[in-house]
Amino acid sequence: MEIKQHGCRIYAFFGGLTGTTSIITLSVISFDRYFVIRFPLKRTFSKARIKICLAVAWIYGSIFSIVPALDIGFGKYAYEGYLTSCSFDYLTENKKIKTFIIIFFVAAWVVPFVLISFSYGNILNVGKAYIATLSQKNSTELPFLPEV
Repeated sequence: MEIKQHGCRIYAFFGGLTGTTSIITLSVISFDRYFVIRFPLKRTFSKARIKICLAVAWIYGSIFSIVPALDIGFGKYAYEGYLTSCSFDYLTENKKIKTFIIIFFVAAWVVPFVLISFSYGNILNVGKAYIATLSQKNSTELPFLPEV
């Protein structure tokens, strides 16, 4: 195997590893923020639990990055565009490679997107409910003020 192929694999491996790990870490952070805002008096994420979540995020990213690097037929790395960078091979018409790309897309994009959307959507709902409670409380405490 040429040195260019090794370089391509290494470049794509680290790009896939750090990219996938980053999105999973952002998902964990959004879920943590949701719990902090939804249940302010509970301490749901201890330091040990945070370390476990980070370890799981790195393992999760490693699994999806190592499979194509091993070149076992289930996913592979290839040059993209003008042959200036390498990434997951999403253009090859091989059924196993397409299956890997679909699994990777769901696991590394759809699932984190749904989790982040759920977390921040519920944070907005908690904020709206809090504002509604405050405005209701203010309207009952100050009945002599004219409404605007």
